[in-house]
Amino acid sequence: MALVGDDGGIRSRVMAKDFDAIVIGGGVAGLTAAAYLAKAGMNVGVFEQQHKLGGLAGAFSRGDFLFEQALQWVVGCHPGGAISTCREELNLTLSFRQLDPWSRQIGPGFDVLLSSNIREWVEELCRLFPKEAEAIQRLTADALKLFRRIPDTPRKPNDMLTRWEKLRIGLTAVLNMRLYRKYMGISIQDLLMQEFRDPQVRTFFYSLCPVGSASSLLLLTTIGWIKEGRFHYPVGGGQAIIDSLRQVIADHGGEVSCGTAVEKILVEDGRAVGVKLSGGATVGSNYVVAACDAMRLYQELLPAGAVPNHVLENLKEMEPWTSYFLISLGVDDSVTELGSWYHHITYCPALMDALDSEDPTHWLINVVDNSFADSLHAPPGYRSIAVGAPVSFEYRQRWRTISEMRGPEYTALKEEVAAALLASAERILPGLRKRVRVADAATPITYRRYTGNWKGSRRGWLPTVQAVSWLRRETTPLLGLFQCGHWYVPSGSISSAMQSGKNAALLILREAGLS
Repeated sequence: MALVGDDGGIRSRVMAKDFDAIVIGGGVAGLTAAAYLAKAGMNVGVFEQQHKLGGLAGAFSRGDFLFEQALQWVVGCHPGGAISTCREELNLTLSFRQLDPWSRQIGPGFDVLLSSNIREWVEELCRLFPKEAEAIQRLTADALKLFRRIPDTPRKPNDMLTRWEKLRIGLTAVLNMRLYRKYMGISIQDLLMQEFRDPQVRTFFYSLCPVGSASSLLLLTTIGWIKEGRFHYPVGGGQAIIDSLRQVIADHGGEVSCGTAVEKILVEDGRAVGVKLSGGATVGSNYVVAACDAMRLYQELLPAGAVPNHVLENLKEMEPWTSYFLISLGVDDSVTELGSWYHHITYCPALMDALDSEDPTHWLINVVDNSFADSLHAPPGYRSIAVGAPVSFEYRQRWRTISEMRGPEYTALKEEVAAALLASAERILPGLRKRVRVADAATPITYRRYTGNWKGSRRGWLPTVQAVSWLRRETTPLLGLFQCGHWYVPSGSISSAMQSGKNAALLILREAGLS
């Protein structure tokens, strides 16, 4: 067995097999993989570097308030959806509240409530922007055609699809070739510039999926999700999903260790055979599942030469989802009486081209009511809400830090941005700050520090025009090593992370002869 030491040398170590499978990372994907493996009878160990499970799907407390770290909604709760299927197969104790209407979009020239009654809000858009009516109707009609014709992603790995399933996917692509060709190779920003002359209409559609470099298929999918009422919120928030998965692992004899970082993946004769922990201990296994940051996996955890160089080089060409500035607020319940209140609001204080400005008063913001689905997030008479904005990890030369070390300049910038975003929020919710009882702010540096995620990303790889066609695989070039999560499937949703974790488990079970 070869283990890369801190000095870069190689030393030998003999160890017994301690687990059938080790999972690195206790987020949604890692816990889903561990739950399926444990339920199938495998001896599973999960190692999470932080002192609590969940990653960014989990929650944190401030006083009597529970705040979500990233969750705004989930998809995949419909019959046959990824989350629904996992809930049934693992007997997860989860319930969800449908978000229909889904969101209120406010910006220059528009204030529109989005619901499954798509005809209603499309007609409203056409009334507001009559010169763009034809283009609005064409884009939304194409979105619904694609969404209805494309079947749900199979609930298993590509490598395990039957010949009929592969044929059906191929036929779907052929039958929808015209629409695929029109939208597959163009980004959201380029599509909106191409389809609409009015910058206000561009801004409205951009607000549905505010990542200009993402594939336009993501925008069309979002419109389909709205029409079919696919957006839900878990009762108990993201932590309910995490706790349910952990319970399944425990019920089937799996072990979970928090505050335990994996330093290296051990490799012997071209196969992953265990891990070295930060304290120096080694733990053996027949299989290793990496449910962690992809750059860390291939740059730090694996010995040099364990996988071909092109694997890491290809990753360096990928673009992560933009990071985020999050303000978590415990507020008086009277916030619901404010003029524009809704459980999810997206506010664009400027036109699309200015939303990426250096000036935070121009940034698109989301206001999310974490207390919408339950009374668990706040004490009686109060609500847990979040005000946030997508923002670059590199903003103001990496948030005025030195090698990500936080000093007075960082603190001042954090306070400046928080004040600007709250001022924006008060344009649509006047008097919001007077109702605040508890407040906490997180920057992209915070996300990087607590998760280790590349560039502080909250959702892994962005489904750009190039990445959206990237074949989804949970296998790796190294025998015994599997991967799952947002860093291996360009999507960013909790449902895709759960499906990826399930896929990794199914591949291991097949290899182990347990499927």
